[in-house]
Amino acid sequence: MKYIFGPVPSRRLGISLGVDIIPAKTCSLNCVYCECGLTTNLSLERKSFFPYKEIINELETFLNNNPRPDYITFSGSGEPTLNSDIGEIALYIKGKGIPSVLLTNGTLLYRDDVFEDIKSIDLIIPSLDAGDEETFKKINHPHKALKFNKYIEGLIRLNSLKKRVWLEIFIVKGINDSKTLLSRIKNITSTLNVEKIQLNTVDRPPALKGCTGVSIKVLEDIKHWWDDKRVEVIYPYKKRKDYKAF
Repeated sequence: MKYIFGPVPSRRLGISLGVDIIPAKTCSLNCVYCECGLTTNLSLERKSFFPYKEIINELETFLNNNPRPDYITFSGSGEPTLNSDIGEIALYIKGKGIPSVLLTNGTLLYRDDVFEDIKSIDLIIPSLDAGDEETFKKINHPHKALKFNKYIEGLIRLNSLKKRVWLEIFIVKGINDSKTLLSRIKNITSTLNVEKIQLNTVDRPPALKGCTGVSIKVLEDIKHWWDDKRVEVIYPYKKRKDYKAF
């Protein structure tokens, strides 16, 4: 299989079949904490990177020969919305009756073409790690043409989609963990109609050496301080052997 991986045990999604439709590592951001490593192709250009029928054929082969996963998740080596075929692939998955998930950094959601392509996806999980332009540049290292206000505009636009949305906030020690900076993120989330606000931190080797996460205790303290019923802590994932499905 070239384009699908797993199923993998997900901390949030149970048994998730991954679909990787982006060449490594093509992304609109170069986040310090990324487990996929440093971005080698920092881009905002959408392309049909692979023959999308090959991706669908792999999915067809897997689904015909294996138990159904809980979710099929767009994730992997870069930012999935950079693939201009994501809409066609999502429609195929919807036809199979399996819930689809988009793990996205959210930076391209302000674009009409991207917004149209994600309409058939069941659950959208975008990221928001900063409440201002300066912190955005420090933690996410965006493409030079990407502006923070457009990014936030895209997240707010999700309110009109009436889809399940879980917002992920990645906390990095010494970069965005102060109450001042967290307050700015909190102010933005008050404008977002999301089902969950998920606090996460560095759990796997990050792209940038020296980038460290905070403790679970700190995440729990932030949750208590946030005082919003939507906020939850993402705890360390179980090992594969701990899931009965395997």
